[in-house]
Amino acid sequence: MSIEPSNSVFEALMGEAGTKFKNSLKRIKKACDLIVETRGQMNYSSVGRVATQHFGGPKKQTIKNNDKLKRYIAARIEEYRFGGKAHMPSMLNRSQAQVEKYPVSNLDPRTKACIDSLRDRLNLVETRYKIVAKQLEENTRANPVDFGKAIGIGPNNNGELQLEYKSSTDQLDSVREGIRTLLTLDQNLSSVCVESRGDKKRLTHKRPAGEQVLVGATLYAALEQFLKDTEYA
Repeated sequence: MSIEPSNSVFEALMGEAGTKFKNSLKRIKKACDLIVETRGQMNYSSVGRVATQHFGGPKKQTIKNNDKLKRYIAARIEEYRFGGKAHMPSMLNRSQAQVEKYPVSNLDPRTKACIDSLRDRLNLVETRYKIVAKQLEENTRANPVDFGKAIGIGPNNNGELQLEYKSSTDQLDSVREGIRTLLTLDQNLSSVCVESRGDKKRLTHKRPAGEQVLVGATLYAALEQFLKDTEYA
């Protein structure tokens, strides 16, 4: 059975109803319009929720108990599913359209609404995935991956290559120069010295008030290792 155009339903109901019902119907229409604008999910419950939140009612329970309001919403739901126009083709074309949009043609409205909602969510995920993929591509172009190094290291326990992004060469040069300057302070300042204990080193500032450790042994070793790792970067 085809669904009536919503504008015809609206005009017919407005012509035969009292003031209270007319106000409710107008709010329902506004709620449906808002759902269409925001591409939200449209069913009796969602229309009632939007109507209550934004226009002061009627509530979803009131809608479920009122066949006239449900008649208008049913027309809006049908139009919303088929691009904003009342879907009134022949029975053959209607069945074909239903099969193309849904797995089978005899689904109940609630199941169809769930499928529509899932499709909307899938479209949203696909859109976000495209945005993230583009951002990843731009980041990779700005910071290329050293595949030669990754292949040389080999895969991890999960069989995945361990990819590392290259930093800007200019930035690496600046960092290395800064570390070298820090670790060679003892060559330029008499109050600074490198203390060695076994294979551990630390950078210390000798002051009258007592010595101050500028770079501890752990950090000193890490900075030296960094210089070695990035020597040919």
